[in-house]
Amino acid sequence: MKNNRKYISNYLRSVVISVLIIIIFTSLSCGSTSGSGGDSPASTPTVVPTGTPQPQLPVREIKVGEVTISAEIADDHEERQAGLSWRQSLGENDGMLFVFEEKRITGMWMYGMLFPIDVIWICDDTIVEIDENVPNPADPNSTSAPTYQPDQEINFFLEVNAGFVEKHGIKIGDKLLYSE
Repeated sequence: MKNNRKYISNYLRSVVISVLIIIIFTSLSCGSTSGSGGDSPASTPTVVPTGTPQPQLPVREIKVGEVTISAEIADDHEERQAGLSWRQSLGENDGMLFVFEEKRITGMWMYGMLFPIDVIWICDDTIVEIDENVPNPADPNSTSAPTYQPDQEINFFLEVNAGFVEKHGIKIGDKLLYSE
């Protein structure tokens, strides 16, 4: 009887150790699915869960020429990374303004985008570059979605519906007026 208890005790100990080794090995080999957390195209952005847009952000009115845009403000790292991914659409005069504390050359990527956009690159209050009719990827789940960036430093960029820039005659050098 004593040998049976010893045998069972050793057997259970072996099973527990084996299970722990498997759990540790699995957790080490799986790694993390999130990126490095940078905002530039050189880093891999954190992946927003497929099909889950971020909640609507605070809105600020921005005037360019004669048109007023209701822009959601993405002013922290997580909000900028999620951006408009997984949104079905934007209202006609809606957009998202990406705000950076310091001027930089930064990029945006089209991961999770379900509709095409115009991207307006802004330094202080002046439009310095424009990418019109940026297409959404055929497969929004592809992590090899294209990236876009300006050729110069900016501290804002604004995403609006594709065709918005042409429809409203927006051009490089135009000034933006921000509501308080």
